Amino acid sequence: MTGRPGPVHVDIPYDIIFEEGDDSELKYLEPKQYRAMVMEAPAAQIEEAARLIAEAESPMLLAGTGVLNSGAWEEFRELVDLINCPASTSMSARSAYDNDHSNYLLGMGEAALTARREADVVLAVGTRLGNLDLPYDIYFGAPAKQKLIQVDIDPRNVGTNRPIAMGIVADAGATLRALLGRLKELGVKPADGTAVKKYRDMEAEQMAVLEAAPRGYEGDRVHPATSVEAAAKVFGPQAINVGDGGNTSLFDALYLRFTNPRTSLGIFEFGHLGTGIPMAIGAKLANPDKEVYVITGDGAAGFNFMEMETALREKVKITVIVHAEEHWCMEEIEQMVYFEGDASKIIACQQSPVRWDKVAEGIGCYGEFVDKPEDLVPAFERAKGHELPAVVCVKTDLASNLIPPLADKFMEVYEGPPQPGGAAG
Repeated sequence: MTGRPGPVHVDIPYDIIFEEGDDSELKYLEPKQYRAMVMEAPAAQIEEAARLIAEAESPMLLAGTGVLNSGAWEEFRELVDLINCPASTSMSARSAYDNDHSNYLLGMGEAALTARREADVVLAVGTRLGNLDLPYDIYFGAPAKQKLIQVDIDPRNVGTNRPIAMGIVADAGATLRALLGRLKELGVKPADGTAVKKYRDMEAEQMAVLEAAPRGYEGDRVHPATSVEAAAKVFGPQAINVGDGGNTSLFDALYLRFTNPRTSLGIFEFGHLGTGIPMAIGAKLANPDKEVYVITGDGAAGFNFMEMETALREKVKITVIVHAEEHWCMEEIEQMVYFEGDASKIIACQQSPVRWDKVAEGIGCYGEFVDKPEDLVPAFERAKGHELPAVVCVKTDLASNLIPPLADKFMEVYEGPPQPGGAAG
């Protein structure tokens, strides 16, 4: 219940779990009686961090899942507005900051990486700056010139992947509130917006390229981005989206815009492969008044698809959209790179065709099948409106899914950044 959230194992001895007695005689302690509640940063660190930000000429803010865990998305946005600087999020924290905000930059996009590299002060709040954040030298300024302030509730994450000017081990929300208060006392005013416009213009060019990809598709199946965009239209910004799969999750990450906090879920730092349906069930149980939908690849769907029976049995209404191109796409492209384009050497990447809607119907759930773009929205609406847990099998295009946008950046997560001479390392 304190520190960085994660799985918890509770072991209850046999003699206690079957013990009988009067509940009224049990003693319950308040949480504050047996654990520290909120870790706050020392005043001296807040003072120094505020001074660095106030004196910065080109600051940048990064939000991680710690901002979501501490419920501090409003404080993060207020700090961005106060200094009027570019801001971004980790992939796992995409909903921590309004993606339609005028200062937002897409995490793995070239604009965000350029802003991060050129910043003289970077405030990273609630993020360990892991591999998905591309914590490589080419995407950060030289430590002698760039001051990196890292805030995380877990001391093991601070300074692990990047040299820091200051490490603050504290709750993200408490730290942001303290910084806001001190910066206002110092009379900090918003910048004129020149830097933000520069990076936003750069981002607009990249987004235009992203948006053009599905528009130019002329195949006989469904472009994965078209399916994601249709889902966003049907389920809306208040719904909770759960990403799952390999390359499919990248389309989910790039073509959905999150404008409300805690509406994006996924295990992006570990890959997915089957976490989507169980996570969606948990999300719906915790948020019964919200729509919850999964976008998953067919390989990932196979791992825990029988959890649809759990959803049916427990009356948990979720919608699962399976992108079915019948391949292990992320593995195939990895092999293509390794074998230098020799497709004859690729092994174990093709799957058998599966009608996931029929499997769902066999379990007792509602199923829909789509193989034409124009049928996406009606099928999604019927699935959303049905009382039963629903599965929509979408026949997506293999070639489009093999190399998603920003695939080059995602490859660097595993292989490192480009080195002189063109090799990764």
